[in-house]
Amino acid sequence: MSRKLRIGATAAAVVALTLAVAPTAEAAGNPHGGSTTSESSLRLVLLDSTDGQVNYHDQVTFEVSTTATALAGFPDTVKGAGPYIFPISAFNDDGTPKYQTPTDFGETNGDIPTSSIDFAWTNWGTGNVDTSEVTEIIDGTTTINATLSYGEYIGQENNGNHGGLFDDVDTYLSGTEMPVAIVDAAGNFMGWATFHVISASGGTDKHINGYFLSAFTNPQMTISSCSNLACPRYLGTYVLKLVN
Repeated sequence: MSRKLRIGATAAAVVALTLAVAPTAEAAGNPHGGSTTSESSLRLVLLDSTDGQVNYHDQVTFEVSTTATALAGFPDTVKGAGPYIFPISAFNDDGTPKYQTPTDFGETNGDIPTSSIDFAWTNWGTGNVDTSEVTEIIDGTTTINATLSYGEYIGQENNGNHGGLFDDVDTYLSGTEMPVAIVDAAGNFMGWATFHVISASGGTDKHINGYFLSAFTNPQMTISSCSNLACPRYLGTYVLKLVN
């Protein structure tokens, strides 16, 4: 695009450029929305701060142009996935999270979550969940980068509540946000969401306290290879970025 802007020229000017793009894919009816955009705006501001004040000028006209490709849609790929999977029942039909305020999520020692406020541990492997490998994901020793296909089974055998992992989450992840995988009642991947950890407890009432974010873009997520109608569902987090 190209816009003529009349702004002042000064040796100590600071230029700020903002490009905003909004996705239009509907979650309801077309939950796998494609890479569409509907609105864009360009804002260029020239500021003079030589005297300690912010002064706007209106003297010089010049051309400003930019070309970029917007990547927008629902993610299939993440960097730094969390070591737990959550149920699709924690989300409304339109993909918005039901739990957007602090909520206790328990772990019923299952391969997959069994209720809307349940979760299941995973070390993103096969066989029984390995507690030591989950710990390494929690403390940052291991980073899980994953690309998942809609409908892919990702449940993992789980024998034991892994009580120490709750304390690890409380120590290393309290106050952080990370991508988490969402599954249906059969353990099949539905999409990625962003979960904010507040705290965790490994006592008699083992739980992780936190909530899901909605209408949120997460720089840890992207779209790798899925196409329209084949991408994961919208589950509170979408991809919106300029790729070139």
